[in-house]
Amino acid sequence: MFNFTIDPHRKLIRTTFSGFLTADEVMEWSRQEQAAVVAMGCGSGGFLLLVDSSGCAIQTQEVIGLFQQLVATSEYKARRIAIMRGSSLTRMQTRRIAGDKDYIGHFETITEAEEWLFADMPRAVLGRATAGGDPKPAVRAQAARK
Repeated sequence: MFNFTIDPHRKLIRTTFSGFLTADEVMEWSRQEQAAVVAMGCGSGGFLLLVDSSGCAIQTQEVIGLFQQLVATSEYKARRIAIMRGSSLTRMQTRRIAGDKDYIGHFETITEAEEWLFADMPRAVLGRATAGGDPKPAVRAQAARK
């Protein structure tokens, strides 16, 4: 299962994964993630992705392979991807998905992940986003198992 929170002001897509994922769910996640990029008016390299996989179980080889393929071939790629992980086994899987890409970071907490994601963002943009100055609230989308 997964859900999204989209923050158009900061060009941020937050996604949370939990449990076991099927190949169909991964493909639906990718479709929604790419649609969110377009809805925010971003192109490839124009958005940030924060992934919370702390609630995930160990995934099948098929699911891991699919995520590896999506990281490599998605039309719209994130400028940075911060992954917050859970257990040591899921950490190994997220590292396998990411490979040695320098735009993907692995973190123990959401705070660390956000600090890294926004390290080069102007403080004025961060201030407006956190102070509620954005006239458009974050958009939420989610998918659950049927």
